[in-house]
Amino acid sequence: MNSLPMNSLPMNGLDYQTLQSTQALFQALVTHPLTPTLFAEPSRASLLAGDHAVDLTEYIARCALDPCEWIDAPPDLPADQATRLVDKAVLTGVAADQGTKVFVGELGLCSERHARLTRRAAVPAFRWTTAAPATSAPDGWQVVAGGEGEACLQRVSACLLARTNAVDARVQISLRGDGTDLADRVPVNTMFREDRGTPIVSFAPCATAPGGDPRRNCDWQPHYVGRCTAGRRVTLEVATPRRIELRVCAGVYGCDSAASPRTQLAGPNPPFYAGGVIPHDGDRSFDCPNNGPAVEGQATGYFAVMYRARDGRALDPAELAVRLREVAAPSAGGTALAAYPATEAEVFTYREGSFYGNLFVPMPPPPDGAEIFTPEGDAKALFDSQFACYSDVWSADNAMLSHRLCAGPVAALPEGCFGNPPGACDPTVAAAPRACVAGRPCLPAAARTVPGQCSVGSDRSTAAVCRSRIGSALPATLPARTQDWQYPLTTYLNHPCDLFADRETCLRNLAEPPPGPIP
Repeated sequence: MNSLPMNSLPMNGLDYQTLQSTQALFQALVTHPLTPTLFAEPSRASLLAGDHAVDLTEYIARCALDPCEWIDAPPDLPADQATRLVDKAVLTGVAADQGTKVFVGELGLCSERHARLTRRAAVPAFRWTTAAPATSAPDGWQVVAGGEGEACLQRVSACLLARTNAVDARVQISLRGDGTDLADRVPVNTMFREDRGTPIVSFAPCATAPGGDPRRNCDWQPHYVGRCTAGRRVTLEVATPRRIELRVCAGVYGCDSAASPRTQLAGPNPPFYAGGVIPHDGDRSFDCPNNGPAVEGQATGYFAVMYRARDGRALDPAELAVRLREVAAPSAGGTALAAYPATEAEVFTYREGSFYGNLFVPMPPPPDGAEIFTPEGDAKALFDSQFACYSDVWSADNAMLSHRLCAGPVAALPEGCFGNPPGACDPTVAAAPRACVAGRPCLPAAARTVPGQCSVGSDRSTAAVCRSRIGSALPATLPARTQDWQYPLTTYLNHPCDLFADRETCLRNLAEPPPGPIP
């Protein structure tokens, strides 16, 4: 089944203290190819014992490597670290008999697959499995400026920043930029987002023999997300040689039946952002929910399909052919927008912002006077060579990123929790006067010389080049410098409030409220 990246890396895994304390781990990673035997050397295996070292290694592998590439877990970790790695193996779907394959690839931003995608555009390609992007140096390591290795590290850095949040959530996102391709289908989420992933009851195996009651909250499998025109009648036509049951949920998450028999575990009430079961009749027809954006002037909706074989045996998604037929109401007009499966571009339509920089630079202890903590004692985000910008979906600068990366109200601090305060991504967006305070970007501007401003890619949907002013969080006596970052990644969400600490504040900061009911 196709998979999309999740945003669930803890924010404190990228703060200054953590990155400074994991310099030895970063040196080991950037000066060696990422092969299965990387941690077979005991001196390198011991580097995984530090705080957030396992998290960082997991996400570096997920960003850099292909799904068929991995790094073996070290064989002789202390018991507590081994337990954490087993937990990670479960979360990444690695089978018990493959327990050493813990750090599994996913996006392949430094892989042969990425090289094939970017070859036409003459973008530097690099395979981290066969070569190291840096060499050892007296102060840690050295990367050749402008080379393929630096391009790889910038792509992985943008990926790590884009997959980070401070609200303890696990949210599916769409990452777009250099060398990324969009999926032709989106799998149904099997976990709610709380606590960095809360399993949905119905996807667990049944404890008893299989039965034919479609209300049973067990043994279900995820299929895909579909899109339809809100309010129109939709019919799912299923072709498979085996007898199956379907459950249709509103939104992009799986769901539990509230009417489950008492002998089975009943699912809890769904969270506010997830829909429940959509009632459908015997021919699998239902009314399209109104929970998506307006497309070509028409309200749309999303639905998630779950399935279960009557005989209780697992059924591969490829064995289940589902077609969607949408019937327009007599008075309805416009273009039919029904799609099953819906594509990644159709499901993730809200541009959140862009992320760029380089986490893989030697980081000495902070100089005297550097403000790496907020007045409350929390570590600042986006420090040193870490940057982000927000899209024109947002009416107030820093609103979205303050909640996503600081997990707190925008007004708590003048600059949020940022060392490098984000600016607006687009240089052509007209900002309200309130954005021109505290040294933040005042748009529109004649040139991109302030943090957070990016040129727009050829498809008008992603950032192409972003300019930063490094040093904004350091003492004023230290020289600041500007730099153009060639490899930003732009994030798209299914709903703009997906990574907000609370939806009420999110809605207050949207430039325009999303159409349809608020999930």
